[in-house]
Amino acid sequence: MSDIVKHEAPDALTRSGEGLRVAKAMGNMITTRYSVELQGKRYVTVAGATLLANGLGYTVREVEVKYITLGDATGWEATAEVVDEDGRVIGRGSGICLTSESMWAKRPEFARRAMASTRAAGRALRLCLGHLFGMLGDRVQTVTLEEMPECPALRSSAPCARPSRSSRRATRPSPVPSSSAVPPNRPRPTPSA
Repeated sequence: MSDIVKHEAPDALTRSGEGLRVAKAMGNMITTRYSVELQGKRYVTVAGATLLANGLGYTVREVEVKYITLGDATGWEATAEVVDEDGRVIGRGSGICLTSESMWAKRPEFARRAMASTRAAGRALRLCLGHLFGMLGDRVQTVTLEEMPECPALRSSAPCARPSRSSRRATRPSPVPSSSAVPPNRPRPTPSA
């Protein structure tokens, strides 16, 4: 007997159809909450790309992070993978963050390490799902915000990916009456008609 198992992958048309359906369903939320406009173009954040991936049943994981030296600069290089529900790798990407970048030169090591990992995740997600970013809107680019060199929107987390007050009100769920409050680890009772 053989231990080899053949996985039947869905055909390309089935996969792309599902991706389009998920992108259209999540498009407004991703572009409102998880993207930033720069010079008339909209860039999805890694958090938004991860949300899209999760909607398709994928997740991103850090594979490796190592300290590197490039010329006079030091920093971190990270590798990330996008995997399906069975753990099969469907995408892989790498990213670096160096002291030669003016924005990152004086930041602590842990911050540079984290940004290298974020960039790797963004690259991995973009390489396998970037074609779906275009389905999120007319001006949405296929590159993630964190991959943009010297991006001013990354200097402060305050303006990044925060919706305006009016869009926050429009998407905020209605409050649950206090009489039906339950601890977060318990299922909420369904209201009776």
